[in-house]
Amino acid sequence: MNTVLSGFLATPGVGIHDREGVTVGRKYTRTYTFTRTTGGSKAITYDLSWVGNDGTFSSGTSVALPLNKPVDVEVAVNPATPGAHSAILRLDDPATTGVDYQTMNRRCCV
Repeated sequence: MNTVLSGFLATPGVGIHDREGVTVGRKYTRTYTFTRTTGGSKAITYDLSWVGNDGTFSSGTSVALPLNKPVDVEVAVNPATPGAHSAILRLDDPATTGVDYQTMNRRCCV
């Protein structure tokens, strides 16, 4: 995926992209599944935050990821205006330096 915010990603191209069937004022959800594959056996809690979000996207504020077990994170999408809307979802372990993972969200709606 290539958007205005793609340059802020360590690995552009990963994420959710909706182009068709998106209508202003019609809220829906998408599900991310995250699996932590490195580190200790204790679950790690990551803070969830949004970059560049105009209010179209929302989610919980944290997710606990055990080792090698997939965990779903629901993202609500509710575009208020027509056009393209994009934002980066960040997962950050506050105990480590830097952002641990980030992924792109993009919606085009009429």
